[in-house]
Amino acid sequence: DATLSESSEAYEVEIYSSNTYATLKRTITGLASPSASYTSAEQVADFGSNQATLYIKVYQLSANVGRGYPLTTSITR
Repeated sequence: DATLSESSEAYEVEIYSSNTYATLKRTITGLASPSASYTSAEQVADFGSNQATLYIKVYQLSANVGRGYPLTTSITR
């Protein structure tokens, strides 16, 4: 575990429509741990169906500097 140098952990996850990361579909905020869920119902609301691949950016939030640099990746099931 890396030290965070923060009084608490906070994260945001952005979900995009494709690997161009041009169209933001949803932002999941208020995460106090390095895990998030994106339900089937949320995927259907955002895309019209469940997705085989999700394109995401994960940010750690800092009380000192705000949003850090994103981890940009995709998840395929």
